[in-house]
Amino acid sequence: MNKITRKEKREKESKVNFFVEFIKIKEHFFKDITNRLKRVKDRRHKSYIDYGADILLFSMIIKNTCG
Repeated sequence: MNKITRKEKREKESKVNFFVEFIKIKEHFFKDITNRLKRVKDRRHKSYIDYGADILLFSMIIKNTCG
């Protein structure tokens, strides 16, 4: 059995772009999630809004999935 060392594992992981991998998974399994997030009603006052509800929700999804 060929074990991988921690150094080899770190080098292998440093070459992977996890954000791109997440986007690939999102596009494959959840094609309509962007449209579904855009349909969420934003109950905040319009003068306080810098980012839309879809952007805030998607950033929370990324935060929770990526750690």
